[in-house]
Amino acid sequence: MPSLHRRIKKIILILLLSVGLVSINLNGNGNNWLQIILTGGRSTTECKNVLLFSYMRSGSSVTGNLLRDSPGVFFMFEPLSPLAPYSYFTDSSVCEMRNSTCRTKNARDRIGTALTALVNLYSCNLSKVPISLIYKMAQEGKSGKAWLEYGACLNGTKSRDQQNSNDIDTTMHCLNRLEQACISADRRVAKVLRLGFSTVEQLLNRLPTLKVLYLTRDPRAIINSRIKTEWFPVFKEKPGTVSNNILSLCLKMKTDIMSWIYTDVLYKDRILHTTLNKLASRMPVMSDVYKFIHKKVTGDERQKIITFLHGNKANNYTEKWRTELHPADRKRVENQCGYVIQRLTEL
Repeated sequence: MPSLHRRIKKIILILLLSVGLVSINLNGNGNNWLQIILTGGRSTTECKNVLLFSYMRSGSSVTGNLLRDSPGVFFMFEPLSPLAPYSYFTDSSVCEMRNSTCRTKNARDRIGTALTALVNLYSCNLSKVPISLIYKMAQEGKSGKAWLEYGACLNGTKSRDQQNSNDIDTTMHCLNRLEQACISADRRVAKVLRLGFSTVEQLLNRLPTLKVLYLTRDPRAIINSRIKTEWFPVFKEKPGTVSNNILSLCLKMKTDIMSWIYTDVLYKDRILHTTLNKLASRMPVMSDVYKFIHKKVTGDERQKIITFLHGNKANNYTEKWRTELHPADRKRVENQCGYVIQRLTEL
């Protein structure tokens, strides 16, 4: 019954919002459906936290790196990966990225752990985040200066006598320094690939200053890139593995787009959708991303963006799939991803 009631509430809200009779007061208490204000407008939300929501091989790394290197940004690179290697969390299950399998056993607890970890990361309550997530981001070296300094601080601790009773205090000192870097940042940005978009509404409720950058790419380009990427599981694998990956990707993208369409009605000023093709070809599109998160593009950032745009133009990265993807694989993607391709073409 609770799920039925939730669907009924969503339908009522969509109908009211669609005719411009209401806006929603986002107070983060989980009961936003009750906080209806008969004003017909939406207030602009302050942006302190940013979720970069995307897919593996969709341009999230280059986009994330541009944001990571922006002044005043505390960046988090795929913080949920230790909790779900090659999997992702929906609002009711844990699903595989490599095939279309989803599991519901113990899923609620795992989903709760993942979402709470993100809330604590964005809130800079790092001592409450599973330590495996913290260590992973420090070890990979992809989350920026603050995390590199944290890793160096830990390495300095480990190099001393392990019997030193001060080691625990020193380790906490390292974490406290990392927390201070998080707190003092103008923006906290997380690149997250291990969520279904159905979970985003919960994060928007729990984090009133969160904005979501939804980055998509033509699924034919994604599959082509996955096939040619050595570390991705479909590299040099049997055709059946590629077919399973296509099915999984198409189902996830379709579900995500449908969830985004609904969520965007409720939180329109807090979600921005764009595509890799647009980002990689037009300076104004990247400028719009910075405006969306309330950041100004510095001279150095502008130069990096221009370099990225020129590189794509010279090498045609975003369109290589048209000549590289095997016709049989292209047909499989088009058969499975028809809805996704059509929607992305229309946007």
